Amino acid sequence: MAKTLIGITLDIAIENKAHPPRDFYFLDAQNGKAMAEAGAALVMLPHDIEAIDTYLERLDGVMIAGGGWQFPSPQLVDFAATEDLPAEKVQRTRFELALIAAAEARNVPILGICGGFQTMNVAAGGTIVPNLEASNAAWSHHADAGRTCGFDKHVHDVVIKHGTRLAAIVGEPRLPVNSGHSQGVTQAAPGLTVSATSDDGVVEAVERPSGTFWMALQWHPEFHISDGDRLILKAFVTACAEGTGRV
Repeated sequence: MAKTLIGITLDIAIENKAHPPRDFYFLDAQNGKAMAEAGAALVMLPHDIEAIDTYLERLDGVMIAGGGWQFPSPQLVDFAATEDLPAEKVQRTRFELALIAAAEARNVPILGICGGFQTMNVAAGGTIVPNLEASNAAWSHHADAGRTCGFDKHVHDVVIKHGTRLAAIVGEPRLPVNSGHSQGVTQAAPGLTVSATSDDGVVEAVERPSGTFWMALQWHPEFHISDGDRLILKAFVTACAEGTGRV
C-alpha cells in the first residue's frame, strides 16, 4: 500500500564557497526518519509559488518546517521594505504563506514546526516576537538547544490546554520538549486556540478548534523527546490519510 504523501517546506541559504556562489535548499534528515516511522513519505517542496497547485493536487498533507533566519519584524516580513533582508529568505516566506493559504482553501491538513509555527501564526493574522530574550530576559532559555543542549534533549515542559485537539492526541497535561528558537509567539492569531504554553507564558502550540487538522508547534516533535511527540506526528499522518482512503 502506498504511504501517505506529505510535502515539507525547505530552508534555503547562499553557499558562498560554491562555484559560483548560489542558493542551496536544505532539510534536517530527522524529519524524514520521524515521518517514515509515523507512516508517511516526505516530498521536499522547492519555493516555486507557481507550482503550489500542482503540489497540492498530489499531496495528502503539508508540513511547514523550521528555519534558522530570524526576521526583525512582528509580521515576519514587511514586504514593502525588503531591501535589507536576504532575498532567499523573503522568497521562502512568500512561498510558505501562499502554500498555507492554498492548502487551507483545499482543506489539506497542515502541521507547522518551530519557525513554521511562527509562520502559521502570522498566516492566520497574528504576529511574532522577533527576539524573545530582548523582550524578556527570562525567556532566553528558549534558545538553549541552539546553544548548548541539542534538539535531542529535554529543555522545558509545556502545559497542554484541556479540551484541545492536542490534549486529545497526547492524553497528558504536560509534555517535555526541546527548544531552540530566538523568536516566538506570545499571542495566538484571531480564530486560533492556544493549545500549549510554557510555564513562563510563551505560546508553544496553536490549532484551529474544528475542521481539517491545522496545528503548529514551537518545538521539534521529530526528535521524539516524549511518546507525545510520536502521537502528534501519527495523528497528523492519520488525518492526512483519511482524506485519501489510505487509513
